[in-house]
Amino acid sequence: MVSNMKKSVSHFPLIVSSLMALTLILLPEGARGEVNPDRGREDERGPFEYPVKNFSRLAWDRGDFKLVLRARSFSQGNAVWVRIQRSAGAAGIKDPELEYEGRRVAIARNGDDYEGLFAIAPDERPGKKAIVLRRQETGRQINHHFEFNVARTAFKQYPRPLDLGRYSNISIVPPPEVVAFIEACAAKKREVFERRSSGMLTGPVNHPRDAHFITSPFWAGRKYLRYRMEKGRRVYLKPSVNAHSGVDLRGGKGDPVFAMASGRVVIAEGMYYEGNFIAIDHGSGIFSLYMHLDGLAVEEGRTVRAGELIGHVGSTGLSTAAHLHVSVTIDGVYVDPISLMYAVPR
Repeated sequence: MVSNMKKSVSHFPLIVSSLMALTLILLPEGARGEVNPDRGREDERGPFEYPVKNFSRLAWDRGDFKLVLRARSFSQGNAVWVRIQRSAGAAGIKDPELEYEGRRVAIARNGDDYEGLFAIAPDERPGKKAIVLRRQETGRQINHHFEFNVARTAFKQYPRPLDLGRYSNISIVPPPEVVAFIEACAAKKREVFERRSSGMLTGPVNHPRDAHFITSPFWAGRKYLRYRMEKGRRVYLKPSVNAHSGVDLRGGKGDPVFAMASGRVVIAEGMYYEGNFIAIDHGSGIFSLYMHLDGLAVEEGRTVRAGELIGHVGSTGLSTAAHLHVSVTIDGVYVDPISLMYAVPR
C-alpha cells in the first residue's frame, strides 16, 4: 500500500494519487469481501516472537514524580511511550496534562501511574523537541518543561518507477458505480478515524505475522509510472511520488494475520484500494490497520486481544502480490508499526 506524504487519518490516504485512482475501471479483487470467522481456526500458529532489544529510554526525576520516555529510537517515524510515575513516598501528581511540541498527548491512568503514546512524525524536522507537563497544585497551575533530541531517519528511496500496468493508465475513466464505491469507502474511513474513544493501548504488543520479512519498509519513497494513450501509443507522464504509510510483510495466500494489540474492530470489510481491510481502535486515537487480506476472521464491533487471529494474508484491492500491509496511526500521524513493539513495554 502507498500513501501521499503525511496526511491526517481523518482524510485517510489513498493508495495512490487521486489522479491514478481514476484510471481504475473494475473493482479490485476482494473489494466486497466477506467475513469468515471459522476459516483458519485449525491453524495453531501464533505471532512471531520479535526480539525487542537496544531500545532507547529517557527519564527525568522531579522529586514527587518521574517522567519516562521509551522508543526504538527518538527519531522520525517512531512511536514513543510515556509514563508519568509517582515517586515512592511522595504525594505525586493528580490529573496531569501532557503536550509534545504543542500537541496534546493522550494519557490514561494505569494503577498509580499515567501512560500514553505519541508519534514522532516521519517528516518532522529533526532537532530539539519540547515536552510540557502541566499539573494543578493548591489552585495554581505548574508547568514542567523537558527537552530531548529527535534524529533524522534515513528512509529508503526507490529510484525506479513501478509499472502498475492498467492501473498506470490515466486515460481510463471508471463507471459511476465504481466512483460511488470509492466515495463510500472514503466516507466510512473518515468517520471511523475521526473517533477518539476512551482507553489507552498499554500492551502487550505482538507481531502481526508468524514470520518477519519486510518487503517494503515504512515511509519508503516510491515512484509510480503514469501514462495516457494517444493514437494507440503510450505517452509517459511524470511519475507520481508517494511515501509508504506502513510496512509490507511477506506472506503466502492464507497465512495468518494477528492483532498487534487489544482493541475493538471498527472496520472489517472489503474496500476499493485496501481490499479486505481490518482496522482496530486501541483507544485515544490509536489505530492499527491490516490490508489486502484474503479473508476476514473477525466482524466489526468485536473486541479482540493482542495476538488473536483476525484474518489471512492475501492480494486483494490494489495489490500486485500476496503480502500484509500493516499501518499504525497515533492521533492522525503514521509511525512505523515495528516501532510500536519497542515503545510499549511487554
